[in-house]
Amino acid sequence: MSKLTKAQKQETVATLASRLQSARAIVFALYRGLTVRELTDVRNSLRSQGIEFTVVKTSLLKRALEQDKLPTPADDVLSQPIAMVVSDTDEITPAKLLAQAAKANGKLAMLAGIMNGTLVDAGELSFLASLPGREELLGRLVGTLSNLPRRLVWSLNFPVASFANVVKQFQSPQGV
Repeated sequence: MSKLTKAQKQETVATLASRLQSARAIVFALYRGLTVRELTDVRNSLRSQGIEFTVVKTSLLKRALEQDKLPTPADDVLSQPIAMVVSDTDEITPAKLLAQAAKANGKLAMLAGIMNGTLVDAGELSFLASLPGREELLGRLVGTLSNLPRRLVWSLNFPVASFANVVKQFQSPQGV
């Protein structure tokens, strides 16, 4: 592979910096050991959700992060070949999809991330990946809200119905 010229490096840093600026979520992943086919499958699954998976040179990534005044992951994260996963729309989906891919092949690992300008570690990313998705949470909320009027009607009706049953028992010829 040929070396990048200083102008090419500056252009790459500027491109990375502009890409990072608009991101809601950035996840840094270790991809070592993945075959080309596995890497392509991961890229395609992420791309189908509007998420970008890019292998980046860590020294240029570090410059871009500093240029955007974003937190920089620890040196142990940036000292190995990493991929950058970027989402402009959702904070949870990149972590969730990477966790699924890591579980499927066992070679992919989330190292750190930046969510809305805050640095998060691998443990926090794993926790976020275990949370239900936005659509599922919205579905639960709708279910809960739609159940409230029914429970209110039942709660208001129950004492009246109970009283009516007691009166009916007293009025019956057999009595109590």
